[in-house]
Amino acid sequence: MDPVWPENTPEGLAFTPAFALKPETQITFLGLITPERNGVVHPSISQQTLACLLNLADGLAALESGAKAIKVTRLMRDVREVWTSQHEFDKYFGDIGPASTLIEVPACSHPNARIELEVWAAANPARPQDGRELGYDGLPHAVTAKCQSTFSFVNGAAGGAVGNGVVTELNTCLDTISDNLSATGGSTDDIVKLTLYLADMRFWPACREAIVLRYGSLAPVVVPIAVNKVQQEGASIEALATFCIPSARVKDAAVAAQATLGGSLLVMSGAAALPIYVGGKAHDAYGYEPEPSAAAQTRISLGNLEKVLKSAGANWSDVFKTTWYVSDLREWPLIRDAALGVLGRLPPNPSVIEVSKLVLPAVRVEADIWAIKH
Repeated sequence: MDPVWPENTPEGLAFTPAFALKPETQITFLGLITPERNGVVHPSISQQTLACLLNLADGLAALESGAKAIKVTRLMRDVREVWTSQHEFDKYFGDIGPASTLIEVPACSHPNARIELEVWAAANPARPQDGRELGYDGLPHAVTAKCQSTFSFVNGAAGGAVGNGVVTELNTCLDTISDNLSATGGSTDDIVKLTLYLADMRFWPACREAIVLRYGSLAPVVVPIAVNKVQQEGASIEALATFCIPSARVKDAAVAAQATLGGSLLVMSGAAALPIYVGGKAHDAYGYEPEPSAAAQTRISLGNLEKVLKSAGANWSDVFKTTWYVSDLREWPLIRDAALGVLGRLPPNPSVIEVSKLVLPAVRVEADIWAIKH
C-alpha cells in the first residue's frame, strides 16, 4: 500500500491522492458506517464524525492484522460542515489519510445522521479470505475480495420497469447486473458490494428487505446513497455492483473494462474542478473561482487525476471505471464530450450521479476513477 504524491502536491492536503496496491493486497468492502454508537447519535457534526471513525476502527480491528482504510467517501447532509469535522479525520488518520471523495446528499440512511462513510480497506494477509458475516439486518458488514481475481464494476438500471414501484425497479437493476455477470463467467455470488443510488432514502427499508430475500446468506455489502436524481428519467433507483471473479472463471467477454488484481490497483481520491497539484498550501485551492462551464471544469478535474496517474506510472488507458458526481444531469453530454477530448475515448464504464452539492457551491463536477497499472 504505497501512497502516491504527485509533484507540487500542496502542504496540508486533507487526503492522500492515491494508493498503489501490491498484487497480493486483499481488499475488504465495509458496509456503510453511520454515526450511531451504543445506540446514540449525537447532535454535533464533530461528535458524529468521531463516532463514525470509532465505528470504522472497530470494523478494521475485526479484519486481518494491519488492515487500513484506503478509500473513504464522505456522505454529508451539508458539505460546509466538512470544515468543522475535518479535524477529527486529521486526529484519526494523521499525515497519511485515505483517498477521499466528498459529496452532499439529501438524506443519510440513518434518519439523524449528518455524516456517513463508505469505506474500502486493504491488508496484506497471510491467506486469502472470502468471508460474509451477516449482521442483525440480514446484510454483511464486510466482504473480502478473493486474491488473484478479476475486479470490476457493472451498472444496473430500471429500464422498462420505471414506474412499477421501487422494488420492481430494483429487481430489474439486479437482473441486468446478473445477466452481465454471466456473460463474463461470473455469478451473483461474485458480487462483493452493491451501491444503491436512491432518489428517496425512504425507499431503503423496502430495498434492504428485497436484497435479503434475493441473496440470502450470499448477500453483498450494500451501500445506500441518496441522490437528487438518477440518470434514467422517472426512475427511483440505479445500482452499481462491484464484483471479483476468480481469474480461472473469467471469459473474454463483455462487461466494460476489467482489472486483474495481479496488477497494481490504483485507489484514487475524487477530483473536484479546482486546480490542486500546484504547490503552496492546500487551502489556497478553495479560494479559486471555478470555471463557469461544465466542460472547462471537467478538464480541470481530469487534469488533477492525470497528474496522479503519471506519478504512479500509469495513464488514461489504464483507467477501467469512472464515476461522475454532477450538480445537474442535463450537463452530462457536455461533461462526456469534454472527457472524450482528454481521455481520447469515451469515459469507461461511467456511473453518472446528480448530487446536492460538491465541495464548493460553484463546483459542478467531480470525477472519481479507478485504474490498474500492469
